[in-house]
Order: sequence, then C-alpha cells, then structure tokens
Amino acid sequence: MDSSPLATIVDHHSSDCLSLGQSSSPSFPYYNDWKFQFPSDLKPKICITTSTSAGLEQILPWMFYHKVIGVGTFFLFVEGKAATPSVSKVLESIPGVKVIYRTKELEEKQANSRIWNETWLSSFFYKPCNYELFVKQSLNMEMAILMARNSGMDWILHLDTDELIHPAGGGEYSLRKLLHDIPCDVDMVVFPNYESSVERDDIKDPFTEVSMFKRNYDHLPKDTYFGMYKESTRGNPNYFLTYGNGKSIARVQDHLRPNGAHRWHNYMKTPNCKTLFLTPKAFIVASTATEEEKLNWYREHVVWTDKTINLKLLRKGILTRIYAPSVIIEGLKESGVFTSIIAKAPTTLSRDKFLASIESSNSSRESGAHSHPSRKIGRITEHHSFFYKPCNYELFVKQSLNMEMAILMARNSGMDWILHLDTDELIHPAGGGEYSLRKLLHDIPRDVDMVVFPNYESSVERDDIKYPFTELCNRLK
Repeated sequence: MDSSPLATIVDHHSSDCLSLGQSSSPSFPYYNDWKFQFPSDLKPKICITTSTSAGLEQILPWMFYHKVIGVGTFFLFVEGKAATPSVSKVLESIPGVKVIYRTKELEEKQANSRIWNETWLSSFFYKPCNYELFVKQSLNMEMAILMARNSGMDWILHLDTDELIHPAGGGEYSLRKLLHDIPCDVDMVVFPNYESSVERDDIKDPFTEVSMFKRNYDHLPKDTYFGMYKESTRGNPNYFLTYGNGKSIARVQDHLRPNGAHRWHNYMKTPNCKTLFLTPKAFIVASTATEEEKLNWYREHVVWTDKTINLKLLRKGILTRIYAPSVIIEGLKESGVFTSIIAKAPTTLSRDKFLASIESSNSSRESGAHSHPSRKIGRITEHHSFFYKPCNYELFVKQSLNMEMAILMARNSGMDWILHLDTDELIHPAGGGEYSLRKLLHDIPRDVDMVVFPNYESSVERDDIKYPFTELCNRLK
C-alpha cells in the first residue's frame, strides 16, 4: 500500500465534504481559460459515471471541477430533479456529457443484463433505504462500462455528485497525470476517502465553505488513530459517519464489472489493485426524530465547533485542511462558466426526442425495426398522435399509460372487473333491487366483456357550489 498522499476524493454532502492529499501551489494543466477544449488525442481518457437526482447548483460545480483536473466524459444517470427539463436541457448541452434517463426501456435492459443474475447483487433486491440505491447504482455502472468502451475511454470512475477527487501530491493538480503514471499492469486504483468536517451548522455550499477534512485511517499511524479515537469520533459508533472504504477507478477492459458502488471487479480475473486516496458523505438520522432533535443531533455529532479539539486533531494529523477544490470552484463561479452554460442551453429538450424515439421504436411504425417492448408502456402505441400536445392531450396519454399499468396490477390482485373513474365522478348503480355495483356486475352474462355506463352531466343551479357531491341533485340525461 502506498502511504504517500497522492490523491483524494472530497465528498460534499449538505453536511460533508471529502478529500485527501497535500500539495503546495499546484498548477492546473486543463484550466484553459475555463474553455476545457481538450485535444482529442489527450491520454488517458477518463470518464465519470454517477446516478443523481440533484439540481444544477450541485451538478455543475461538481462536473466542471472534474473537467479542470482532466475528466472529459460524464455518464449521468438522472432521475428526480436532475431529470426535469430545466436541469436536463442544460446537462445535455455540455460537451462530453451523456444524460441517461430512467425509462422503462432502461429498466428492461438492466433486467436482462448479466449482473442482474449475479447472486451477490440479487441478495440486495427488494430491500429498503440504501439497498435500492446500491442496486440501481450497480446496474447503472454496468451500463456505463459499455458506454465507456464504446467511447474509447481508458479509465472509469463512479462518483456521487457530492464527492470530489483531490489529485494532490504531484507537480500538476491533475487526475489525468496521476493515472498516466500508473503502471500498465495495474487494473484498479483505490482512493481512500477523507470525510468533510463542517465547522458550522448553516453550511449552504459545501464545495466552497468546507475546508476541514478527517483523514482516512489508512493514512494515519496506528498509534495516532487509536490514541485519538475518542476525540476523533465524538461518541459516534464509527470513525467515519458513513463509509470508510474509499472509492476506485478502473481501467476499462474486457470483462470489467462493478462490485458495488465503491469497487470494480472482473469476470475473468482478480484485478491488480493499487491504493491511493479518497473521501465520504452524509449522516443518517431516524425518521421519527423532530426537526429540533435532528438539528441537535447534527450539531452534536457532525458539526466541529470545539476549536480547541479541532486544533489538537489538526496538529495530530487526524484532521487536515484542503483548499484547492474550493479555490477552483470559486474560480469557476467567478468566471461565469455556470451562468453561461445555463444561458446557452437550448430552449427545447432533446429528451423529448429521446422518449419519442423509444415509443416509435416500440411501435415499429416507421422503421419496421423489432425492439424489445417495455413491460409497462410498450403496447400503448395507438396514442402516439396525442404525444407532446398541450392541455388535455397530455392528461389523456398519462391516463392511458396509468390504466395499462393498473390492468397488470388488477390481474396480479385477482380482480374480476376494472373501472377508470375520475375523482369528481360517481357511479350510480340504480335500476335494481339493491343499490350495488357488485350486484349489478354479478348479474352481467359471462360472455359480456365490457359494460358502458352512459354519463349524466351535473347542472348547477347556483354559482357558489362548494361541495358538488352533496349540493347537486339535478342531472342532465
């Protein structure tokens, strides 16, 4: 194991940052006046893959920081806020960025992938909390490997958008230079993580406001680690609040596969591994805690407010100061890179074309190509003419897709009849001895597949109706 500080990952969750390594006045070879116009022949080619639901306020500083240190390609598996049009249109406009949406087609591809049947991964299926994220990240990492190979990448790294690599220790502040000097027989490089140690409870921008980090125990003398364990953990059960096993970057090669979110492996051999540096993230508080209890726990276990203890741990080397990431990101902000990227993003989103192409390929109307249909939406092809139209057309498509999914759930639940009804509509099963929809359907002949209920329209008699279900009795036939 290499004990010299070479690189680090800085993790900046809303409470944590992650980083390692030391350097004095490093140079930034890929600064390029913030234009990031990398020569096409620049080697090695590095890509980062991530699964994120974050917004631009986190993703852009994270991405362009890594561009500064030599990363040219990003595979972003987005959902939540990251998949909204206002965010994804900006991400798609950035050179070297591939945005992958969590569509039903993606889920089907992953369900048919090799890793899906791996016993080590399947044991995490259908479990709550971070297990679901773990499975999703592993599946996305496997797909990112294929994209990395097709794009001619040399190295691939899985990194969360609240983590930063800190490639200190050399003449250049460069991940590309660091990896260029790795021996050819090394398949994977492990970056032990440093955990951010926030000094206030009102941190808004961890990337620029946090400079103090707790060193990974792999980078500490054993007597220091054990001798200062109580002071450095402050009553927490573990040395780090979250993980301490670092993350790794792998050489893109045949048979590469993910081994969880922190490691890579190979189907055909045991990778030759070299350990360097890295950093972790957040904390977990019981969901039953009140906001005040959460804040008190946060202040007690996460925020480092005791300056005497901080200074003691800094002198012992357990805590360290790292400024390079915040300096770079502040420089990026001041240069106007982020605002420029947002302003130049197209007003229309290619995601629409992407989703439309999925529906088109499923229907095979134009090309006649055979595609693997989605389990959930693959057969809803007759509604293509209503896609991307305003007003009720969007609702019509959404209802149709939801209804098809409801059919599957109804069959799995052993239902006999299914009815689609809006929440401002009521069924009125009159005309029989019982006021019962169940009795009405029970008496329907078995060869009848569908029953149509002609609608009556309400006719309001006042303009101050507040409870239509109870205040209306007149209906148009």
